[in-house]
Amino acid sequence: MSITAALPETGSSLNPSNSAPPRFDPKTDLPGGFWNFFLPLHQIFTPRQQELAVRRAEVLQSAVDGNKPCAMAGRSHCRPGARTSETR
Repeated sequence: MSITAALPETGSSLNPSNSAPPRFDPKTDLPGGFWNFFLPLHQIFTPRQQELAVRRAEVLQSAVDGNKPCAMAGRSHCRPGARTSETR
């Protein structure tokens, strides 16, 4: 399953990035052995990075909707709608 974070209005990526040129083959166009080193790391870390990107988009949208995150979540004085001056 692939997760991508996109802007709802346009469907474009939240974090556009550069891409390899057409016809690029990492197995032959990268230094010898690099692809074998890189691929397992990519397979491990890419899904987590994509999950974090989606979560970040959700938190940002929630903040835009008025639900600001609390830096001290889980504390008794950290409640939804609390103002910074009320938490000190």
